Amino acid sequence: MEGGPGGNNCRDCLHGQHSVFVSKDLGSCSRVFLLTDALRKGLQPPYESPFQVLDRNEKIFKINKNGKELTVNIHRVKPAYVLRDCDTTRLPASEPPTPQENLQEDRTARTS
Repeated sequence: MEGGPGGNNCRDCLHGQHSVFVSKDLGSCSRVFLLTDALRKGLQPPYESPFQVLDRNEKIFKINKNGKELTVNIHRVKPAYVLRDCDTTRLPASEPPTPQENLQEDRTARTS
């Protein structure tokens, strides 16, 4: 019988390596969120605001963080989807509703 205790055949297992999800959009996005690697206090977001991607390869991203070039591992970034500000897609401003003159409140007595 092959394998370790309990009969588990683990010839193809690589201990200490975990599969990590990598978004397909990381290859084409212009901005990314950066995972904060410091210990966070309660209710602090895990990612810092979107940063511009300067360069990328299979495992490394170079981003512009506060005017400085920062090199980070692909596992610390996720794509940022930024809405473009376009005047042609804006909806016209709606007019405020007209007040109704004879609006009466229903004041029904409640009994327990």
